[in-house]
Amino acid sequence: MTLYEYIREELLGKNPDGTIPVWKAIIGGMAAGMTAQFLASPADLIKVQVQMEGKRRLQGLEPRVHNARHAFFKIAKEGGVRGLWKGWAPNVQRAAFVNLGDLTTYDTAKHLILKHSNLQDNLITHALSSVCSGFIAAILGTPADVVKTRVMNQPTDANGRGILYKSSTDCLLQAVRGEGFFSLYKGFIPCWIRMGPWSLVFWITYEEMRNHYLWISLIVTPFDPQISSDGQHLFTACFDVLKILDVSDGRAVNEIKSESEDTIIVFGLSADSNTLVIGYQSGLLRQWLWRPDRRLIRTWKSIHSGPVVAIVCDPTGGLVATGGTDSTIKVWHSAQNYCTHNLRGAQGVISCVHFSPVRSDESYYIYGAADDYSVHVWDLMTSRHVTKMDGHCSKVTAIRFSLDDEYILTASRDKLVIVWKTSDHQMLRSIPIYESLESIEVIDGRRMSAINPLQADKVFVTAGEKGVLRVWNYGTGDLLYTQQNSLLAVKQESDEPNSESVINSQLITQTLYCEAIEQIVIVSYENNILFHKSSDLSAVKQFVGHMDEVLDIALLGANETHIAIATNSPNIKIFELKTLNCYLLKGHTDIVLSLETYPSDPLTLVSSSKDNVIRVWKFDETLSSAVCQYYGSGHTHSVTAIAVPYLKNQFIVSGSEDTTLKIWKIPKKLPDDCGDNKAIALSAKHTQRAHEKVINAVALSPNDQLIASGSQDKTAKIWATDGLRLLGTMRGHRKSIWCVKFSPVDQVLATSSADATIKIWALVDYSCLKTFEGHDTSVLKVLFIDRGMQMISSGSDGNVKIWNIKDNECVKTLDAHADKVWALALTQQQSANGRTLLITGSSDSAVFIWEDVTADEREETAAKHELQIESEQNLLNYIQKKKWSKALTIAVRLDQPYRALSIMKEILLDSEGADKVAEVLSRLREDQLLSLLEYAIVWNTNSRHYIVAQCVLRAVVRQIPPKELLKTPELKAKVEKLLPYSERHMSRLTRLQQ
Repeated sequence: MTLYEYIREELLGKNPDGTIPVWKAIIGGMAAGMTAQFLASPADLIKVQVQMEGKRRLQGLEPRVHNARHAFFKIAKEGGVRGLWKGWAPNVQRAAFVNLGDLTTYDTAKHLILKHSNLQDNLITHALSSVCSGFIAAILGTPADVVKTRVMNQPTDANGRGILYKSSTDCLLQAVRGEGFFSLYKGFIPCWIRMGPWSLVFWITYEEMRNHYLWISLIVTPFDPQISSDGQHLFTACFDVLKILDVSDGRAVNEIKSESEDTIIVFGLSADSNTLVIGYQSGLLRQWLWRPDRRLIRTWKSIHSGPVVAIVCDPTGGLVATGGTDSTIKVWHSAQNYCTHNLRGAQGVISCVHFSPVRSDESYYIYGAADDYSVHVWDLMTSRHVTKMDGHCSKVTAIRFSLDDEYILTASRDKLVIVWKTSDHQMLRSIPIYESLESIEVIDGRRMSAINPLQADKVFVTAGEKGVLRVWNYGTGDLLYTQQNSLLAVKQESDEPNSESVINSQLITQTLYCEAIEQIVIVSYENNILFHKSSDLSAVKQFVGHMDEVLDIALLGANETHIAIATNSPNIKIFELKTLNCYLLKGHTDIVLSLETYPSDPLTLVSSSKDNVIRVWKFDETLSSAVCQYYGSGHTHSVTAIAVPYLKNQFIVSGSEDTTLKIWKIPKKLPDDCGDNKAIALSAKHTQRAHEKVINAVALSPNDQLIASGSQDKTAKIWATDGLRLLGTMRGHRKSIWCVKFSPVDQVLATSSADATIKIWALVDYSCLKTFEGHDTSVLKVLFIDRGMQMISSGSDGNVKIWNIKDNECVKTLDAHADKVWALALTQQQSANGRTLLITGSSDSAVFIWEDVTADEREETAAKHELQIESEQNLLNYIQKKKWSKALTIAVRLDQPYRALSIMKEILLDSEGADKVAEVLSRLREDQLLSLLEYAIVWNTNSRHYIVAQCVLRAVVRQIPPKELLKTPELKAKVEKLLPYSERHMSRLTRLQQ
């Protein structure tokens, strides 16, 4: 596959629109198959000879080889190294045809399915394409397989040459002459049965592995976002989509998507922030104008011999520089779309490119850094390599200019920042930073309130592996200020009483400085984007770049304005629902599994994690920050579930992978010697080995007197809160129990299980009262709603279902997620429009917020019913008053064909019935006439009603112009229904007249 994609895309190349011609796919598939099979031909020869020994032994013949090792040495001894490639020609020919059918057909079928159907690039498309490729591969490969098997299995002479066939062509001709053409397809069905499933499994696995690789690549090497010059928009890329976000609320205001699903590698933003140049995996470069109207300006092929990894626009907007993995920088004229310079001299991948802010008639410099640890300087006026700025001993990650353009600052992972003179590119000063640097920014120190004004003239900010921004003076090399309370560097408590706290930092991969809003934007290793004031480096807001798998959700605040989300991460994400602003709670050292909020204190959050620890977080009134007050570390394995009491926040119940339940007592007040940022260790009041296997869920009753636990041992148990005494065990599920919930009004317990059922249990005798079946997969979560009259459940297939408990009926299915829905949260407070909100989180990294519109639907139904009654009354009144046109209009609107027929007959009973019918029908609109035409088609089939039908047909033909009538949907079918009965009525009238 690697060779095939290299030949197809690198040697032959794609079309300008990103598609691949069939002939290129054919050449690539055949060449890749032939090359790979030639290299593997000895192994194939050994396999065939070992397989044929079974037949010889059944015939009672002496075996020629005993195993693969014996076959290898026997072939090499008899025919030499050349003998190992016996039959390579038919082998290679077969591989060429098989890969022609498999690789080429798969690519072509997939392209046609995506182009001519509504299917997306998903598992269904991959399966359909692989079925086609397996069938074609069997058709093309079976003749070559027959020839190959015969040639490779024929006896040989002393020189290792075949006795029966001279070559594969000779074998082919002998088979056709002696046995007929279809002898080449002997064993086609077994071949197809073998190749079909193999092709299906291979292609689906390959696509999934490729997608997984791309996903992991995105996390490890994230795209560098850009910010507009006015600070109002943020540009981020993910796979084949580039999104433009509004910085104020984080919402996407525009997006640029590749039509051919070509993955974006890098992009650059013009100085006016209106134009984007995007580099794709296919090697194409596209220039987009995204405002005021989004449109593609031009597309061209980069002539780099490898991927483009850096794109920079010059300050004037007339030039675009691209740096590649081929150690070159190419400069393009953005308007004329041609390469003006091909700059060589660097060694390795180009890591960063920067145009000089100073331009004169004699010189215009461009700077580039590569893997040779040097910064290279070229003069665009002469296209010459001017000099090489040596001084770093590791990769250079950033090039910046001072505010007065007199100095150049370069940062590297060798923990140094070097200051250079712009005039002669000589080193002026080397400043040790004591951390590997990923980015630096030069800012106006006079706007910083956190530093001494006397040292504010030459200021720059560094960011790197410690996750903290630091301010330095590049004139003296002094450290002026270190960021306080960084969200990426967190102190963690140790279990030892007198031990010092440990700093857990997260790498900063990029920084952006926007002078218009006076903020520094940083990007973390986890793709989180944080905004800081440049004056004191305090955090302003944060956007989450990658949500990951959502495991649990909890509501925060008295008005439930925020949500806490546990993802596949040690950090808890806190979102404000109104603005989607986010910040992180750091403290756990492994994935957070469960979250709960005290109903009596919505500013207190409890979390559990795979680090075997539970933590209690206290938020301020504005929910803008939180501190960890308590932590408990008594479990020996992951804490998988927690529950908190409804009435008072005096204890916590936890269930763990170590099969134990624990009750943790919360102190009524913090000790006097507790510092602001120091958490207090909790001790377990009660511990009980509750189940035989992992505990998946725990819950507390509304009166806090009972505890329910559910486990992978298929049982649910009820415990007394006082002393953790076992009260009862509920058995009946066939697989693991994922969730347990007490009813808010009745003495019942709901359990959901991996056996795709939900059960309701009585707490009096622990018997099963009801079983709900409707999910096709595991039911992961269940909640009571509507005062215990309904339930909401979520499954591993992404569906969320609403159930009526009284009649065991599923009344609604919400299908929005694409993977397991682990999290359900229901607001207790109503939203601004008076509706309850349901929040769902899934493994597809999506969080959906649903509004309860039950009351609105009931009101809408009542209003429709009221309107129906009013219309019925008006209809009867108009009929009584013989206002036929109005009565007919209402009958059509209410879709009452029989009432409309009665009205038409009443009109025809009049002495001037025909004229009145024409008059009434002339007052109807075209859509009303077409509705009557539908009724008339049915009326025309009955001899008692055909006169009315013919009157309607006459009115339609007279009142609607022919051109408009031809636009009527399914007109031909309607005419075909009218003609036979109309001819029959005409014949009957003719016979009566005669």
